[in-house]
Amino acid sequence: MSTLQAVLLRRARVWFVDHELSCGAKGMDSHLADGLTALEGELLDRGYALSEPLRGALGSAGVEALADGGKGLLRAIDGLLGVERTHMPLFGEFPRALPPHTQALYVERVFSLLRERPWQPCVLCGTARPVHPLSPCAHLVCQDCWDGAEYAGCPLCHRHIDRTTPFLRTDAPPAAPGRGVGGGPLLPLVLGTDRGAEAAAALAGLLERRTPLCPQDREDLKVLLAHAAPGGLDWLPAAIPVPESRALVLGGLLALGAPVGDRLPGLLTTATDVLRLLCVWSGGEADPSAVPRMRSLPRPVRRQLLALLGGLEMPVLVGGLLRHPAAWKRVAEMLHPYEHHRRYPRVALAFAVLRRTDVRRSGALGEGLRAMAAAHPEAVVLHGDRLGRRGPA
Repeated sequence: MSTLQAVLLRRARVWFVDHELSCGAKGMDSHLADGLTALEGELLDRGYALSEPLRGALGSAGVEALADGGKGLLRAIDGLLGVERTHMPLFGEFPRALPPHTQALYVERVFSLLRERPWQPCVLCGTARPVHPLSPCAHLVCQDCWDGAEYAGCPLCHRHIDRTTPFLRTDAPPAAPGRGVGGGPLLPLVLGTDRGAEAAAALAGLLERRTPLCPQDREDLKVLLAHAAPGGLDWLPAAIPVPESRALVLGGLLALGAPVGDRLPGLLTTATDVLRLLCVWSGGEADPSAVPRMRSLPRPVRRQLLALLGGLEMPVLVGGLLRHPAAWKRVAEMLHPYEHHRRYPRVALAFAVLRRTDVRRSGALGEGLRAMAAAHPEAVVLHGDRLGRRGPA
């Protein structure tokens, strides 16, 4: 499967995660069956195929549900493909009207596909190999899974098959996998049985990336988080390679009220990691150079972040704050490090260097800053009544 196919399949999964099918116990009349075939034709034209469980769910959902769900799915796939289609869709007027000879149009599309690329996924095993269209429905099976000898109906739509001639015939010559024109094998669309698990699986694929997520991927992440988070955080990896992705997922979880506090120390290892998280939490991007207006934090989260910053080596902490001074000065208005200088004295000292606070001031804060400065000569130096970073600025 190519990288583009993998992305399209994951984004189709995002659509299904966010649009639950409501399946009833209605039987499939001829009008509904024709509508489902028309949908299959449209999906085939876009490079997708329905798996048996998903086809059954769509078929049992009823005419109106099939119309709404099918049109929504086609719009979503067209948007993911990034192309404008000018032809009149077969499924456009369903359920009010259907084009004549729906089955014949679908079979024609199947043969066109097989002439270009005979290796397609079998509807039973999912393996891309030479497949054959069943007669008369044209659903694709490999002969290793289905030879017609022991079955009277199609395994996908259960339509009666002529045992004497179980396959439609085409004159297309056999081809090796990967040959021919077209975009590759069809991508099977499957029916998810657990929305939270499906969302978590798709999230895992995004978070293991070693490059920053594109805008569409970031939008997908937001959709998936909303469905995965209520089921717990067992899916959240212990390590996420890209700092921006760490900030996006943790900021999103905090916004959803997920109990993510215990996972912060393992995933946020630098001051800049914390800054990126706060940018996302405040409605911005994971970009320390474009800090939005800071949003106040719940008290437990604020304390967790102060403790995390206080656990960094002093030179690392001071250097991290000075790397983005304007942003951290805005963060200080939210974290209130001086109010908590007794509990987090290292953090108060780092912000005193950032703010060039007068450490000769009287009171507990001044005394605490002077004591911490004396304890950390490797990181800070006193210039008159102001603190500075020791070493290169």
